[in-house]
Amino acid sequence: MRLPLMSPAALSSEQRPLYDDMRKGIEANFKGFTAIDDAGQLIGPWNPWLHFPKFGGPVWELVKSLSSSPKLPRPVRESAILAREEAVAYDLASALVSGRVLQPLTYQQAFDLFGEEATAEFIYLVGLYCMVSVTLNGL
Repeated sequence: MRLPLMSPAALSSEQRPLYDDMRKGIEANFKGFTAIDDAGQLIGPWNPWLHFPKFGGPVWELVKSLSSSPKLPRPVRESAILAREEAVAYDLASALVSGRVLQPLTYQQAFDLFGEEATAEFIYLVGLYCMVSVTLNGL
């Protein structure tokens, strides 16, 4: 990453509430990988979001929205990142990230399998993962 990790003691008044909320959410929901170092600094996509709270705050709100009470089964949610678990989820994610217009048949298959709300959730989830990737690759 190009941006230095931010010490909790050096946070601005705009960054501090975002840091506190992200740290609380990370500790409660993002177990299984390291997202906070021994000095309490946020690593991964949280660090750039913290550097730019004007953008990072809304992204964090999107993360929380997509994480609370998901309608999609866990393997399908993970296929938004991995694209391996389910054929329909793979087709949907693949079409969305390829830059093509989503074909009616692909959308209809997802709609029939998951329903309207879960299909919309999946589309937003793919968009979020793309944004996280761009953040990690660019900053």
